[in-house]
Amino acid sequence: MSGPPTLSGLVSYEDSSDDSDVELERTVETPILLLKVEKYCQFQPRVLYWTTFTPTVLFTAQCDRSVIPCNTTDFQETLHPYEYGPYFSHQPMCQEPSSEFTDDQARKLISKFEAEPFGHSLPDTLHIVDVRVDDYMNDIRENVLRNVSLTKPQTSNSGVPTEEKDKPTIVAKRKHQITYLAHLAKEREGQLEQQWAQNRQRHGVDYNVHIFYYIWYGNPRFDKFYYHWNHRILPHWNPLLALKWPLGRREAPDDIGSNYYPSLGCYSSRDPSVIAQHMIWIRLAGIGTVVISWYPPNKSDAEGLPSDSIIPIVMDEAEKQKLKVTFLIEPYEGRNGSSLRTDFEYINKKYGDHAAFYKYQGRPVFYVYDSYLVAKDQWRSLLQVDGELTIRATEYDSIVLALLVNQADESDLPACGFDGFFTYFASDGFTYGSTVSNWHHLASFALQNRLIASFSVGPGYIDERVRPWNTQNTRDRANGSYYESMWNNVPQVNSGFISVTSFNEWHEGTQIEPASSFAAPNYTYLTYDPMEPNFYLSLTRRMIAKKHGL
Repeated sequence: MSGPPTLSGLVSYEDSSDDSDVELERTVETPILLLKVEKYCQFQPRVLYWTTFTPTVLFTAQCDRSVIPCNTTDFQETLHPYEYGPYFSHQPMCQEPSSEFTDDQARKLISKFEAEPFGHSLPDTLHIVDVRVDDYMNDIRENVLRNVSLTKPQTSNSGVPTEEKDKPTIVAKRKHQITYLAHLAKEREGQLEQQWAQNRQRHGVDYNVHIFYYIWYGNPRFDKFYYHWNHRILPHWNPLLALKWPLGRREAPDDIGSNYYPSLGCYSSRDPSVIAQHMIWIRLAGIGTVVISWYPPNKSDAEGLPSDSIIPIVMDEAEKQKLKVTFLIEPYEGRNGSSLRTDFEYINKKYGDHAAFYKYQGRPVFYVYDSYLVAKDQWRSLLQVDGELTIRATEYDSIVLALLVNQADESDLPACGFDGFFTYFASDGFTYGSTVSNWHHLASFALQNRLIASFSVGPGYIDERVRPWNTQNTRDRANGSYYESMWNNVPQVNSGFISVTSFNEWHEGTQIEPASSFAAPNYTYLTYDPMEPNFYLSLTRRMIAKKHGL
């Protein structure tokens, strides 16, 4: 991956808030000086940490420790603190700054700044530094200006530049200035983190908007190997056609099973900081309920590891963001009516008392992927009141939603005892259920049969890195227009949800999680350009506000 972007001069930052209490739409322009620190990113060994020193007030976003300077008196929060793509730190900045900077490090940092401060030539620097600063930092500003050399250094009779003679003193002085700035930043950081967290909580979420969330990713740091990022190239279902396409496995981190590349790199779903970041992003998108892709303990799909042990971390982080969590029951070997009853019991017993556990009208909600793979008589036994395995009128009674694929499945829903259905697929036209032109009929069908409908919307679809033969189902994002169209086609129903496919199903290109540009040796990944990496988070919030008045 290429190095961090070069930022120089004035950084423009826009905030458009949908909060009914706060209406902000303004641009803050302020200087920012990036100093490279040679530490390796916990997400990608090839991505470097960057820290920031600036003579303005530091506004620090708790979510990722990225630093965005602004005037806090007229700008109290940011909806999009991820302007710098994957190049942000998840570690507290400026910890023990007096011990962080050695003389050599300080000399290198100062030399870098003097060579090209803010990415500009020295004569052009003065007007950049001399901008809005708080009164209590005026002395810092004066010291910085005093020590920026705007002319060629004078030389002594011996021919040695005068500046070289004074360098030890200057370095010590400037080292002290950097340390002082770092201490101020650390002090302000705590205050601003608390303020930002409080402001963030003011943004409402819609608990009837659900998003599918996948916890099957792994990397060597947390899991010893890459999982799912190195997905197999799946063969065509027709053996004759399968011969036309290559087989094998992707080789992460440069070659991954996705047409897009995540801003967080090839992360592990076990990384608590990644989970925390994801929950923050989901809240900023206005989504209230996280639907976790779930396998029973000690089970997984063919590409991943058992992941039930991750659930408590997800639920704890979701609770911090005032989100709710429910489950998408995935297909697994031996899944039947009896095993599904065990699954419902297990989830209710283990997670039912957690504050983040989602209930709708007093009952848990379960999505069942590929529900048609379980025999109808098994579903009747589990979901009908008089069934042998019934959960009805028990402590495990739940709302169970079937995946609606074909029109013929409609009559099976009430007959089998399902409480409703969901359409899942983000590719319009891929199935009967995912064809948006059928949704008004399905809404009427749900109303007539007292079923809950969860219509699934997605930003696009492309899975050519794992199914190279499946181009007919690719749906271009069209800079968000496709996503908006799906949202606009969701019928208004009194009893129902909207489910978003997906937060991070990277294999099928349905993710709204931020993505970054990356050109590997043999493949250039798609991006959200010309939109910013967090565009689909913002668009989701706007569409929820439009649909439900968030």
